[in-house]
Amino acid sequence: MACGENPKRVYGDDGQFPSTRMGNVAGYRQAFADAKDYMEDWKEYDAKLAKYEKSESEWRRGRESPPQPPKQDLKLETLAEVMRGHILVHNHCYRADEMATMLDIAKEFGYKISAFHHGVEAYKIADRLAEEGVCGALWADWWGFKMEAYDGVQENIAMVDHPKGGCAIVHSDSEEGIQRLNQEAAKAMTRGKLAGFDIPPERAIRWITSNPAKCARHPDQTGTLEPGKMADVVVWNGTPFSVYALADQVFVDGVVRFDRSKPSAVVGFPAMKAVRIAAILVAAMLGTGVAHAQDVFIKGARVHTAGKAGTLENADILVQDGRIAAVGGNFTAPAGATVVEAERPAGDAGLSSPASRRSASRK
Repeated sequence: MACGENPKRVYGDDGQFPSTRMGNVAGYRQAFADAKDYMEDWKEYDAKLAKYEKSESEWRRGRESPPQPPKQDLKLETLAEVMRGHILVHNHCYRADEMATMLDIAKEFGYKISAFHHGVEAYKIADRLAEEGVCGALWADWWGFKMEAYDGVQENIAMVDHPKGGCAIVHSDSEEGIQRLNQEAAKAMTRGKLAGFDIPPERAIRWITSNPAKCARHPDQTGTLEPGKMADVVVWNGTPFSVYALADQVFVDGVVRFDRSKPSAVVGFPAMKAVRIAAILVAAMLGTGVAHAQDVFIKGARVHTAGKAGTLENADILVQDGRIAAVGGNFTAPAGATVVEAERPAGDAGLSSPASRRSASRK
């Protein structure tokens, strides 16, 4: 479900309804009113059917016709399931006044909103969200990219989290941000602390763990590390709120899917030479792993080229001055180049000798 500019701009094009915020709200109320009538029609049918089945002997003698069910409407059935509490409502909504209006509609028709997503102005009604048990799935610092997003503050998550019963969730629309929700949470925690909120890390971690589980109504099954719960677990080498933190191990469904100490033995991913060589090559050019090596000679790699040559088996690669100088098998390593054995795992960069390892580190 969505408020504001999205429905009035997207669904209001070419004169279609709604084209205003008032029209959007009117459409919601009418849809739920129709769904309520739909529920009553089915309730009446169920009562008639129960009575009909009790008087089975009479209708068999032809005195009574079986009741006919209402016409099934999948749109109204969906909203009916919302009002029955079987479908959760996650509401895209930026402005505080519109969130308040949607809470009024939910109260009018007897359903619950699990979370407002985006919620740039959620801080303005943080007390009401907490009182009604509604979560805010919020960005750490996105704002200002359209009119309804202009009144954002970076303390938003901390302010929604602060009241008793407050439920803040770190949210991302970005394929980059979704990989680093721990750092997004760190930004929100920092801004909250600067504003005077006491946010210990064990509380902030809830923004990406137990609060999402609560919002999805599965806090008894996941969200915290407790016996009997389902959990994907990341072991960090430091606080997950640091930009310098690295994931040492990742467990998914109880299986080690990543182990930093064994990069060539990641379960679920083929330990191909091509994958290892890509890591070594990037390390050589960017100065990570092979520290700023000017000339790198990679031996015996499987090389995927973009040209007609296709995939080359047991090929060599020469990198000079940060660029690929040659690919193939008819040349030798220039004097002073760091030699990388492609058959070795990427964890030790495959350097051919302690001497060359020391040489690379000196550069």
